[in-house]
Amino acid sequence: MVKSWIAHFLIGSVFGLLGWWGVLTAFSFFLGVELTQAAYRSFSEGYRWKDVYSKPWAVLKYLPAKDGGWIDTVLDLLLPLIGASLVAYLKGGLL
Repeated sequence: MVKSWIAHFLIGSVFGLLGWWGVLTAFSFFLGVELTQAAYRSFSEGYRWKDVYSKPWAVLKYLPAKDGGWIDTVLDLLLPLIGASLVAYLKGGLL
């Protein structure tokens, strides 16, 4: 789990080289990954893609991972954001 967190931070840091647009890209990318994982977790309980499209908020109950819970999900989103923000700030550029 710690290796995953380090990888998320480093990937976010690479996105941070793009400046503040990289921060937005990193956060959007990892948010999309987490939402896709939640959708696939919901499939194990009988949801289908049409259910995801018709009731997208129902998928949010599957957002926390079974092995790490909400802490893992929040860290998966925050660590790339922190890494990208830190590098963008140190780089000193907006674009």
